Amino acid sequence: MRLKRVRVQNYHSIIDSGDTEVDPELTCIVGKTGSGKTSFLNMISGIDKSKPFSESELPRGSATEAQFRDRSLKSDDIQQLCASFEVEESDLSSLPTECRHIREVRVRRTFGGKIAVTTVPDYPVRADTSAQAAKIMSLCEKMATSFASGAARKPSLVSDKDEFESGLRDLAGSNLSDHKETDMIVRSLRNILNEGLADEHLVADFEEWADDIQRILAQVRELAREPQQLLYELIPKPRYLDEPFELEDEASLDEFIADTSTSETFYCIALITGMLPTLLQKIRSAPSEERDAYLAVKSQILNEQFNAYWRQGKHEFRIELNHGKLRLV
Repeated sequence: MRLKRVRVQNYHSIIDSGDTEVDPELTCIVGKTGSGKTSFLNMISGIDKSKPFSESELPRGSATEAQFRDRSLKSDDIQQLCASFEVEESDLSSLPTECRHIREVRVRRTFGGKIAVTTVPDYPVRADTSAQAAKIMSLCEKMATSFASGAARKPSLVSDKDEFESGLRDLAGSNLSDHKETDMIVRSLRNILNEGLADEHLVADFEEWADDIQRILAQVRELAREPQQLLYELIPKPRYLDEPFELEDEASLDEFIADTSTSETFYCIALITGMLPTLLQKIRSAPSEERDAYLAVKSQILNEQFNAYWRQGKHEFRIELNHGKLRLV
C-alpha cells in the first residue's frame, strides 16, 4: 500500500496541516525552524498504534488544549492523524477475495490512541453470525424456562413475567453487531430480577446465562473486526528516526514475535518487506523449502527497496531463520 495523503492536527505547533498529498516518487517538507516539520513526520509514525504520544504534545494555548484541560473534550474526541493509503496491485494477493474491490484504506488516530480503519469503497461487513444467533436463541429459551420456575417460587416475579420474556425475545432477534443494544437488553433483564428479589437459584442461572451470552457476543465482535484488523496489518507503518542506529546481526524469534520493539533492525525490515510476526510464527514450522523460499522473497524485497534509495554503492542482504534466531547477513 502506498501512502497518498496525510493530515495532522492538534500536535505540537500544528493546529491543522490540512490534507497533504504524497507524491509516489518524492515529497519534500520545507519550512522555517519551529514550523512543525519534525512534528509532522513524527505524527505520521502514529499510524503504528503502539507509538505513544503524551498530553504535553497538544498545541499550547490552543482551543483544543483548553477544552481538554477543562474536560469538555475527551482524548478520543481529539483527532490527530488521518492517513490514506492506495491499495496497489501487489497488495491484492494478500487480501481475501471479498476485499479486492477496495481501492483506498484510511487510518484515523485520536489523541487517546484509538485507531479507526475505514475503506473506499466501504467494506461490507458480512460476517456470518448465524451460528452465534442460534446459540443465543437456545440460551434465551433455556432462561425463559428457568425464569418461569423461579416465578413460581417467588410470586412477586409473576407480574414481570411478560416483560422478562419480551426482553429475551428482543435479544434473540436483535442485531448481534449492535453491542449497545444487546448490553442494554441484558442490563434490563438483570434489573427485573433485582427488583423482583429473585431467589438465589434463579440469580445463579441468570449469571451463568449472562456469561455465556457475553462469550458469544465476543465471538461476534471478533468476526466483525477481522477484515479491518487484516487491512491494518497490511498497512506500512512509517518510522521517523532522527538518529542513526547500528544494524543488528540477529534477534530471538520468540522475543520478536512477542514484542517487535525488541529489535529495531528487524522491526524496520518487517515494515519494509511485510514480514509480519504472525506469518513468521507460521513459517517457522513450515518445511525447510517453503521457509527458505519465503525468506528469499523477503530478502529480495529488502534488497530492491534499500538499493532504490541508497546511492552509496549496492548492497545485498539475506534474511535467515536458524535455531530460533532471525539473522541478517
